[in-house]
Amino acid sequence: MANDSYFFSSRENIIPQNEQERTAIRQAIFGVQYRLDGSQDEADAEGLGPQLALLSSLLAPIRRLPPEILSGILRQPDLHPSVSNGPESAPAYFGGRGTSPILAVSCHWRATLLSTPDFWALFSITLPGDNRVARLFKMYLDRSKQSPLSIEIRARRPGTIHPGILQQLIESSVRWERLRLTLEPLHLFALSPIRGRLPILSSLEFCVGRAADDLLPMIAQPDYFEIAPRLTRLKLSLPSDASPLLPLSQLKTLIISSWYNLPLAPRCPNLRTLSIPGATGVFWGNDVPEGLSRVEVSAVELSTFPLMLEFITAPAVQVIDIVAGKAMQTPGAWAAFVQRSACHPHTLRLEEVGITSSDLLTFLTLLPSLHTLDLHNLRPGAITNKLLAPLTEDTGGVILPELKNLSISGSYLFSNAALLDLLESRAESLEHVQLRLTQRSFTEVELGRARAVKEKGVDLALWCLNGQKNMAKRI
Repeated sequence: MANDSYFFSSRENIIPQNEQERTAIRQAIFGVQYRLDGSQDEADAEGLGPQLALLSSLLAPIRRLPPEILSGILRQPDLHPSVSNGPESAPAYFGGRGTSPILAVSCHWRATLLSTPDFWALFSITLPGDNRVARLFKMYLDRSKQSPLSIEIRARRPGTIHPGILQQLIESSVRWERLRLTLEPLHLFALSPIRGRLPILSSLEFCVGRAADDLLPMIAQPDYFEIAPRLTRLKLSLPSDASPLLPLSQLKTLIISSWYNLPLAPRCPNLRTLSIPGATGVFWGNDVPEGLSRVEVSAVELSTFPLMLEFITAPAVQVIDIVAGKAMQTPGAWAAFVQRSACHPHTLRLEEVGITSSDLLTFLTLLPSLHTLDLHNLRPGAITNKLLAPLTEDTGGVILPELKNLSISGSYLFSNAALLDLLESRAESLEHVQLRLTQRSFTEVELGRARAVKEKGVDLALWCLNGQKNMAKRI
């Protein structure tokens, strides 16, 4: 590395390996800088500016990172909105997002990433596909080598699966770690050879469309996923006429998107999290099927929309997360759930739930074991002085005696004075307080009271936002 020509013949593929090489680069930088300072015309003619920038980049610490770490950095979606998280040449049906600027500009980064198996370990394919897709898929499997795979297969319309793609999928199933299936019933039958070939599968998202009558015998009880020793997370959206054999006793997390899948929950003795995401609009139908019976689940964390509390008993639940849904239910059903379950949860989260201050107060009085209360984007009348007064310790009949963490966001009708009275009364017991309040402002005197609470050891963060959601005050 004795002269500039070596640097520029090798261009960006140079990775300084030791201090001697880095010293040579520094000397070359000094020489180019000296010439650049001497004559601007000469510098422009010889392109000394770009040469200096290139030489300087060779000393960047990122060039000394191992390829595996570099690949992980450049695959982060937050790095740049156009950075691809998969093969940079992948078309839309492969989950690609076009050519990444980093890969297009730098042949060094391109070569590094494409030579790293982990860069290829994320893939999305839409069936049936064609010969070009099959060739790209084979390249993907070859380059990912033995890395665990995250596979998404979407086949929303009936049709013949490309035989080459199907064969490659089945042969690679021993490497599937995360699998997302959105299939028509006919395609489900085509995947039958994967039975017993899922040794590392840990997460399965399984969505199957409704079947015609002549296909019912084919899909009634598929057993392709019955043997998956590491499967602990399952998301289901199946029609009522499908009853697959699944390793339910292993599951830690169950997410259901159909009324008809709720009876599976009691068959999961080791369940930690039961999620029924009604707020996302994926729950099939608002009308409750006739004969839907109440189930008892072992889940420690329950995330659901209000209506479903009527159909669940959860004695061991520790975290209750209630999110908005089109079908709302009265808080009386919430109280019945707590009394029926005889549970002692430590965390309650409510988000975008329609509830009055009186009803919320009634609900909270049934949960004396709570130490974490998160209230986000409720209706303005949900949190008023009437609710904050019983939470204030020096008012007598205090509720939530174990409360340590409080989070409130949104626009509400309570006064600043009532809020500050609450914080001051619990300054010795509260640990974390997060307040993000809209349509509100605080005087300097009120902010001083809040700072005094913080000085007593409470981890207090207060954001006050105006009508345009611009931050006005923060402590």
